[in-house]
Amino acid sequence: MSSLSCDLSKFSWFCEPQKFHVEPKRMKISMDGKTDFWQKTYYTPLLVADNGHFLHTKVNASDKVMMEVTFDLQAEMQFDQVKAALNAFGSYSGYIFCIIQAGLLIRIDADHWLKAGLEYVDGCYQLSCVVTNTYSDWSTQKYPSGKLTFRLYKLAKDVVMEYEHPDSGKWDFIRICRLHIDDDSHVLMGPFACAPTDKGGHVVFSDFAIKKVDGSKKLLDYKNDSPDALVDFSQHASVFPLKPFGYEADPVSYLLAIGIIECFLGLAMLLGPSTMQRLACKGLMAVMALGMHSFVAQAKYAFIAIPAAFFVGLFIVHQRIGMERRFRGKPNFPRRN
Repeated sequence: MSSLSCDLSKFSWFCEPQKFHVEPKRMKISMDGKTDFWQKTYYTPLLVADNGHFLHTKVNASDKVMMEVTFDLQAEMQFDQVKAALNAFGSYSGYIFCIIQAGLLIRIDADHWLKAGLEYVDGCYQLSCVVTNTYSDWSTQKYPSGKLTFRLYKLAKDVVMEYEHPDSGKWDFIRICRLHIDDDSHVLMGPFACAPTDKGGHVVFSDFAIKKVDGSKKLLDYKNDSPDALVDFSQHASVFPLKPFGYEADPVSYLLAIGIIECFLGLAMLLGPSTMQRLACKGLMAVMALGMHSFVAQAKYAFIAIPAAFFVGLFIVHQRIGMERRFRGKPNFPRRN
């Protein structure tokens, strides 16, 4: 598996800004006015914009990639200045707000892309996400400041977005979406910034990172789990018991299938005839043995295999007792010479 470069100085520009400074993991952009990414939705007359500032690297469409950055977005006119301007005008009429945006962007072409991060509009900051598959789809939620640590997971065609909560430090889920991407194509990924109005601002990106992942993050999207939990689950997925045979199941599909199988076998043991009960018992033993393999393969979780081994032992004893009862119940016919 080839690695991805995190060196921003080696990335390429789409619509290079007039003022910027790029270092390997840090970048400052002063946004040019009237720059944006938007396609067709809602506005009259029709609004089509494809000239935002975007520093990108090329990634295969089928790759599973995590991209993360911390940035500080500063508007040219802050909230107290906006209030002073409104007092001078007496109303919103005649005043053009400073609207600026910054964050991370995935781009296939002008009609298929995703941008997510922070936006400053109407004197306030907000988390913002625009997903475009021919038409742009926009969602927002309030945010207290212009400083944000943000990451997204591109899991083939699906994208998961999260931000680090400024108070607790936990990662909060924002959105899951899908981009229309051809399997054999590539996408462009990296930080972006734009200023749809005449007035602008600047943004400082730091601690940029991009790397390939195994996709196991999908199970943790709704749980505010720590990075350690993500690592633990990834390790559990890496010792999938059928992996030596060349079969690598998606973790979500694998756990769903195990749950369905265990429910079916449990009902068969409870309600089925004696033959089905014996088969269900053996099936549960096999499922538990696979689970024991996964836990023993990770040394620090080996102790979790102890109760599983105990119940497998009970199943074996149950099977032996059942077999002895069946043999004792058969008539003892004399053998013929």
